[in-house]
Amino acid sequence: MKFADRAAAGRQLAPKLAPFKDRTPVVLAPPRGAVAVGFEIAQALGAPRSSSMTALPPVPRCGCAVRRRDPAHLVRAVPVAPPECWAIGFYYRDFHQMSDAEITDLLAHAAQLTSEGDPVNPLAAEAS
Repeated sequence: MKFADRAAAGRQLAPKLAPFKDRTPVVLAPPRGAVAVGFEIAQALGAPRSSSMTALPPVPRCGCAVRRRDPAHLVRAVPVAPPECWAIGFYYRDFHQMSDAEITDLLAHAAQLTSEGDPVNPLAAEAS
């Protein structure tokens, strides 16, 4: 199975995380590509807009920072997990290196949304 792009992967992964929707989830996404996946998951779960998207340093520092906050549940969800990390791009039709501007736009859009906000992904709107 190939995802169209990272946003599509996030939209397909989100329903599997639906059981956490009523637990006030916070979606954390390590920078670059994971931010696009996390944005879609945060939207689908209705994560609080003030904290729905947080770009964290890459693993392993990411895991330590989260554990220090003592969350009730900690779930690591990824759309694909091949044995070799370099093979992740094989599962996407579009796996371009996301620019700083794309990441900044997604994080800014996530910060602006309210629970009644516009769920439109700014990157998808640009692509159409």
